[in-house]
Amino acid sequence: MGILDWVFGHKRATTTKRAASASSAPTASLEFDTSWDFAHYGPRDFFGQYAKSANRVYVLAWQEGRERKLDGSPGGKTLGQYLLFENRKLIAEGRMARPNDGKVADNGTFILNDWEFGNALSGTFFAFNKEGRLLIQREFTANLYNNGLSPDGRFAVCQTCNSDTEDSSLLTIFDLSQRAVVASWEPEAGWADKYDFAPDGKIIKLKYGNTGSFRYSVTGEFLDRKRFQEIQLTQGTYDSILNTVNGFLRSRDTPPTPELNAELLQAIDRVFPTVPPLNFEYKSLALKLKGICLENQGSLQEALDCYDKALTVNPKVGVKQRANKIRKSLAPK
Repeated sequence: MGILDWVFGHKRATTTKRAASASSAPTASLEFDTSWDFAHYGPRDFFGQYAKSANRVYVLAWQEGRERKLDGSPGGKTLGQYLLFENRKLIAEGRMARPNDGKVADNGTFILNDWEFGNALSGTFFAFNKEGRLLIQREFTANLYNNGLSPDGRFAVCQTCNSDTEDSSLLTIFDLSQRAVVASWEPEAGWADKYDFAPDGKIIKLKYGNTGSFRYSVTGEFLDRKRFQEIQLTQGTYDSILNTVNGFLRSRDTPPTPELNAELLQAIDRVFPTVPPLNFEYKSLALKLKGICLENQGSLQEALDCYDKALTVNPKVGVKQRANKIRKSLAPK
């Protein structure tokens, strides 16, 4: 039996245990509604979401708790619950406030994100073995976005949402076999939809519905940065591409490489004609960004021309000092 401590207003204990009914639960009592991805288990009066292991041996089901009475009035908190089945027999169960994003591995190891009660930006990641014993508990000062688990149950990952704390937009990787945090970092490609681990656990692949997947080392080195940059600069509308260029230029302490700088210029020139004539914000942004790229490559007069045009479109575009500095440097001595 494992004891989990967590916080929602005050310290409270939640128990995960081997199910007393594991040997006697009838298989017919576990039913699935595949059209809505819900499971029903009569002996626990349970109806909630579920996930299956890749080998189809294990099923993890979970149901959120309530922090209000059924009539909507305050009070009456009811913890959510989760159930683990092996070959449709209940083997472990437990409670937490708002379990979500359940995953279960081929060895019965399972993970859950607890969205917790209240309005605070917070969440707790949990991992358990098939007996329901706690492997990892990690609290965050940010809401939890999603998570992932390797099929063999060794590695897990969770992603936080934006917050004004140090836990904002963090991807955290866990080695469940060592019951340890491997690393935490902010993925350059943004929040992923799904995650895949290499068999040796040294590389994690972040998968995106629209742009494919990108590899990182588990410590955060972006192994597919060039391909990501190419996709970001060639796909999308003028606003997304200009915002991407702006992000590239602002996120670096030093100018981009000549190769990347040329790619940024090419992207700006390609989308500039598609900016609506009366969209002064993006017209001026495009001219500003082109000026910065031209300045980076040493084309100062051309950069100044872009800055002046940007200021004509939008006097508050933020390049007046850059323009004056170049003007002074180009003035006859």
